[in-house]
Amino acid sequence: IRAWLYPEHHRPQLLAFIITKKETSEEISQGIIDGLRRGVTEMSGKGMYTGEDRAILMCALTVTEINNLRSIIVKIDPTAFVATSNAYEVLGRGFQPLSNDE
Repeated sequence: IRAWLYPEHHRPQLLAFIITKKETSEEISQGIIDGLRRGVTEMSGKGMYTGEDRAILMCALTVTEINNLRSIIVKIDPTAFVATSNAYEVLGRGFQPLSNDE
């Protein structure tokens, strides 16, 4: 069973969701791209409690990068909401190849 759960030896991977003000999303995204060399996807959201429009940034990273991510975010928007979760598998550029041919 252990071999099935951990098919490759690699650092645990995370998926981070950063909910921030629309005005700070570009700066946070650029900080992640420049500081972590990771891609970021922005989605639109709305805070249902406040009714305010928000940007939702999604970024895949490894556990060794989480402290750097926090540092980038807190400098730009200390009121941002950040949720991270373990990702069973992350495929694509910068992670495991999407196909076995790569």
